[in-house]
Amino acid sequence: MQSIETRASPFRPQSCPFTIDENTVTVAGGTQMGAVYEELAKINQTVVGGASKTVAVGGYLTGGGHSILAPRYGLGVDQVLEMEVVTPMGDVVVANECQNQDLFWAMRGGGGSTFGVMTSVTMLTYPSPSMLRVCLYIASPEAGKRWFWDMLGYVLSQFRYLDRNGVSGYSTVQSNMSADVNGTMFNADVWDGSFVLPDTEDPAKMSAIWEPILGHVRKAWPEAIIIPALNITAFRTYLDYFQDAHDEGIFSGLDQYAGSRLLDASSLAAADPSELGRAFKALSSPSGYGTAFLVTGTGTRNAKPRGGGNAVCPAFRKSTVYAKALVKVNDAMQPLKKLSPGMGAYVNEDNPGKPDWQNEFWGEHYDRLVQIKRAVDPEDVFWCHPCVGNEHWRETGSRLCRVEHSSEETSQHGGMGWYFAGL
Repeated sequence: MQSIETRASPFRPQSCPFTIDENTVTVAGGTQMGAVYEELAKINQTVVGGASKTVAVGGYLTGGGHSILAPRYGLGVDQVLEMEVVTPMGDVVVANECQNQDLFWAMRGGGGSTFGVMTSVTMLTYPSPSMLRVCLYIASPEAGKRWFWDMLGYVLSQFRYLDRNGVSGYSTVQSNMSADVNGTMFNADVWDGSFVLPDTEDPAKMSAIWEPILGHVRKAWPEAIIIPALNITAFRTYLDYFQDAHDEGIFSGLDQYAGSRLLDASSLAAADPSELGRAFKALSSPSGYGTAFLVTGTGTRNAKPRGGGNAVCPAFRKSTVYAKALVKVNDAMQPLKKLSPGMGAYVNEDNPGKPDWQNEFWGEHYDRLVQIKRAVDPEDVFWCHPCVGNEHWRETGSRLCRVEHSSEETSQHGGMGWYFAGL
């Protein structure tokens, strides 16, 4: 399950009467992102992928796949041209826009462990861009100050402006944490971020984008500690950036669940930015922290996946920011849900106890996904939770028990019409 094959254009999907005149890469389903980036760098290419070396393409793509490059090119799954899949019935099939189209649609964002085993995938690649990265740190000199959350709401409301200017990145917020500023330790509320601007090595371009935001912070909230004012680093290639900035696996071994929410532009344009700040304060309780990732944006909203679309939550096509928390999640996510009605969440980074997960993860796509699940896996060879079509079974203690059909499936989401059968 570890292989990489690069090729120059054109690529002809199997059984298709046309070629796709783009550079592509075919990788086995277990291949990790770090290896893909390194191999593609040899031909000055890269791919829309995860921020950790150990993220494997199989789970990343079946869930959708946000990326630092998604605001430019779309989600990872939007780049998929073809898959080889082992079905639950044991058949090895090729899925693309010309054959096994339903499976092709469902496997691209419909969730892992559900429709089949993706043994290989062919994706678009792109010329490796140069990258500018800015690291920012804004703190209060004392924890618990309301102005900090008002300030945070303002900064987050400017993510629309950053997206329009080609900036993407990651940021986190924590309340009442121990902070070290110039050798002095104190408890503070802290927002920090790492943001990139592709295809340029001129720091002045990044400075020109950020200075209006930081200037307003200095003027409106003079107590704010900004360290440093702007710390900008240039990288010649995407791989150079990734090797310096990749996720080191800090989430290993945590005893917390994640919660996630996709935020659209109207959520960020709230008349009162302090409401946005207070919503993130709920995420960053002392038991966890919140994130605001600019990793969907314009490219995701405007993406045109091959074959007329894919199964990712429709809310991705409206989103600007992806927010996540490592907390006691369901209650903490309520303020963000209130700010963004009709949006959704990211199945790859959420918790198994999420209420209404069918609608939250897949929205209007869920009913079609269930139909495809029933067609390709009528015996429920694959089962997991929370996953498409799992309503036929329920975990009871250490057992997986069948849920029998009572009369007819009358519910939207195909689960409410079933009753618990016992053993």
